[in-house]
Formats: sequence, structure tokens, C-alpha cells
Amino acid sequence: MFGNISFGRNYFPLLVGGLCLLSFFLLGFLVLQFPDNFLDRTNFFSEAALPYPWLGNLLKLVSFFGETLVALLLLLLLSLFFFFTKYPIKLPTIVGLILFSFSADLLKPLFARDRPGPTITHLTYSYPSGHATFYAVYFGFIFFLLLRSKALPKWLRNLLLAFCAFLIVSVGLSRLYLGFHWNSDVLGGYLLGVGLLSILIFGQERLSGKSRSAKLGANENLRVPKRKIG
Repeated sequence: MFGNISFGRNYFPLLVGGLCLLSFFLLGFLVLQFPDNFLDRTNFFSEAALPYPWLGNLLKLVSFFGETLVALLLLLLLSLFFFFTKYPIKLPTIVGLILFSFSADLLKPLFARDRPGPTITHLTYSYPSGHATFYAVYFGFIFFLLLRSKALPKWLRNLLLAFCAFLIVSVGLSRLYLGFHWNSDVLGGYLLGVGLLSILIFGQERLSGKSRSAKLGANENLRVPKRKIG
């Protein structure tokens, strides 16, 4: 009766990833078919709805980390960190992290949705939000690694966890406040990002499990049986 509990636990990230990606594509085609949908009728986080200069400056700063050159630099720094510290992250995981981080830009032409304002038509298509996708994948993966880390002091780990969570949540508000996206764009970006992050975590866990099994097998082979005397 309980024989598949381990199987279900091991494949849970893959299940979550699949459901998020399915929801992402369904939402994308629904907003194209019904542009005047209830999700996008009101932006409660626009600059007009929240006329606080300090908030605007904070949200602009939050979006800074998602600019293309900054995102590339962040990915490079994280990759160098993995390399020089010999952190147990496999190469396929790093490649997946880079590709998934910019997946929104690859999928935008599929939906070809216009931006909410006529003054920002020089930007790429609107759905999904590239910032929301990047933050969910990049800072979400760091969040996952921090949860597994035992090397950092507890206070520092909790501080970094809170910082990553703040960036992931606030970037969606930032894109709405700046008027660059519809509400559904941000939701779609989060769905895409969480879906790809779940698959990335699943792949990393599988690769780590195989590596541990290989090391255990090698250690077993190195054991020399004691010879009996007499």
C-alpha cells in the first residue's frame, strides 16, 4: 500500500513543474482569446494607485537585477562560485539554469502579446514577464540551495532566504507598478519560472543521487576482505 510513497516524493518536483507549465500555456492562450479578462481589468499596483515616491524607487531597484546584462552577470558570478568552491552542482544543472532563466524571451513570440501602454512599444512582447520568470528560476534556485546548506550560520542563511523571497515576490509588483506588464503577464511569468525551477531541482536531485550511488559503489569496491589465518 505504501510502496510508492518514496516514488511520489522523489517525483513531486516534476509533478509540480508539469502542472505549472500546463497552467502557463493555458493562461497564455486564454488571455489572447479574451483580452478583456477579469485579471487585467484593474492594476491595483500601478503608480497611480500607489503614489508613493519611495515605493517607486524601491520597486525600480528591484527590477534592476532582471535587466539582461545584469542577469547575465549574476549567472556568470553564480557559475564561477560553483566552479571555484567545487560546489556539488552538475554541469547540466548550470546549463539548465542559464537556459531556463531566459526562457520567457524565447516564448514571447509564441504569444505575441502587446504591452499595456502605447509608450513602451519599443520593448519586447508582454507575455510572459521575463523578470518574474528570471527571478523565480534564479533566486528560487538559490533559495533551494540555501535551504539545503548547513555551512552558513543560521542567522545569515535566514537573512539570505528572506532576501531571495523578497525579490521573487516584489519583482512582480515592480513590473506592474512600472506599467510594463499586464497582471496576467506576471502570473504567467511566475508559473513558467516555478515550473522550470521545479524541473531544475528534480534534475539536480537525480544527478546528485546518481553521484552518491557511484561513490558508495566505488567505496565498496575498495574494501579488501580480511584474509583468515590458519
